[in-house]
Amino acid sequence: MAGTDASGSRTVWTRQVPSVADELERGVTYRARAEYVRIKNDTIADYYLGLYRWLAQGCKRRGLLRGDAEDPMPIWVALTPGTRLGAVEGTVSLTLEVPASELTVLDYEKWGYRVNGWYLPRDREDERRFNDELARLGIGDESSLVLGEKGNFYPAQRMAILRSWDRLFDDGPNQSDEHNVGVLWQIRREWVREIERYD
Repeated sequence: MAGTDASGSRTVWTRQVPSVADELERGVTYRARAEYVRIKNDTIADYYLGLYRWLAQGCKRRGLLRGDAEDPMPIWVALTPGTRLGAVEGTVSLTLEVPASELTVLDYEKWGYRVNGWYLPRDREDERRFNDELARLGIGDESSLVLGEKGNFYPAQRMAILRSWDRLFDDGPNQSDEHNVGVLWQIRREWVREIERYD
């Protein structure tokens, strides 16, 4: 895996609110919580909480989520300097060196399919076949099969979408970390290599 050194650690970056850095500097292990997701996402928080709980359950089933947090929420990290989030006033950027065993790497494009409620195809031909089927049925917005009521009328297509999302885990990440995103479920003080504050 690109970016993993001989000791099995990886350098990653994450942008957070200053209180995260404050907790870490006090020696507290940081874990994202549902209340943070609510604050950040306001009126669409329930959607993201459901999405993140789905992700946590998928990671748990595959042994990718360690720890005993009651309601674990993902901490998103960049895997390359080129995908690192830029400076924003009132935030901090953390450079972390994390054990590779603590990091889950996901294909960012596949994650986008899941976020939008779309069918996650095996390949381009599978995507074309599924889209042709939707067109034949007169379904213009495939997300309405999962996020709306249209799935009540097309249960087979709805189930196909729901099942396809497992490919996020089962097919693995992209070969290039420029097209991947990382997930941590905690940040420990000893992983912090640099804190940049953007005041």
